[in-house]
Amino acid sequence: MKLGYLTHMRLPTEKAYGLQMVNTVYHLSKEGVDATLIGTYSPNTITQDLWSYYGIPKNSFAYRSVWSLRFFRNTRIGFWINMLTFSLSASVHILFSRYDALYSREPFPLIFFGLLGKKTLYEMHDFPQKNHRFHSFLCRSVSHVAVTNEWARASCVREYGIREDKILLVPNGFDASKFQGNMSKNEARKSLGLPLDKKIILYSGHLYDWKGATVIFDVAKILTQYIFVFVGGSKKDHHDMEQGMRQDNVVFFEHQLPSSIPAYLASADVCVLPNLPLNSHSEYSTSPIKLFEYLASKRPVVASKLPSITSVVSEKEVVFVEPGNVALWAEAINKVLLNPALYDAVAEDAAVFVSRYSWKCKAERVIAHILNT
Repeated sequence: MKLGYLTHMRLPTEKAYGLQMVNTVYHLSKEGVDATLIGTYSPNTITQDLWSYYGIPKNSFAYRSVWSLRFFRNTRIGFWINMLTFSLSASVHILFSRYDALYSREPFPLIFFGLLGKKTLYEMHDFPQKNHRFHSFLCRSVSHVAVTNEWARASCVREYGIREDKILLVPNGFDASKFQGNMSKNEARKSLGLPLDKKIILYSGHLYDWKGATVIFDVAKILTQYIFVFVGGSKKDHHDMEQGMRQDNVVFFEHQLPSSIPAYLASADVCVLPNLPLNSHSEYSTSPIKLFEYLASKRPVVASKLPSITSVVSEKEVVFVEPGNVALWAEAINKVLLNPALYDAVAEDAAVFVSRYSWKCKAERVIAHILNT
């Protein structure tokens, strides 16, 4: 099967969408699909190429850059100019190529070919809060709809009348190969310059409000005997969050290459996922890659009890806490750290459980769905 994956978004990118898209295409190609990532030029402060940034073999899938206009950068009209011109030039490329299927998490590049009857898969990462007529039309036009959570699946059926057999429920995932032969805790700490004699609580990811990192800052003020490590975010993010929060037991690392993250996770005693229900994305529809990586690292996980997370894991895999309740978060983290034998055993079992969410498993399910429906 020859498949084109379309995106006009910036690549490489420090944002999770890039990791998700590149790993999807890479693992589709590893499963025998003749996959091409169809993108476009975007100004970028990241100097590494696509392959080295994401830690995948050079030219392990085809990449084709098509033309698009970039006017009025960082404005809404500029976004639409870029999206529409990309969609147009990608369509010209596709018309002269022999793709058996087209795949994208962006709607516009797929509509034309969906209407032509070509196999098209739209991957929805957040159920829309507006423009329902357009998205209903889109979902009816394409031949397949992939969603990353049960809430979006049910919403597509209820709000848009999409047939259930047209919808593929397939959460985000993780690269299992990056977690084979996990580095020991002491080896990881030595390589990162972290103390060997302290308990470490680790948060990995961006520092947006709904991610809940400030909750963990407040927990650090209570559990002063432990070290709290934050991996991710920009220099500005760190500067803003450190103002009024200067604590000796808090350590920042800026955004790291995806291939470096396993070492940071290996250094932890507990990994935390403190999302807040500040929007529907966080509460219902996010499919956090970090959750799967936490579990794959064989470290106990403390997570917010939100539908977006409980739809994937249960109390058998993680310790749930009420979102935003600092006292309860401190209590839960302390409980885990004071009962290492119990929660390390939970973490070992969770690492087995999470194997079903590898990018490889996702690729297999996508292929089966496209070929069999």
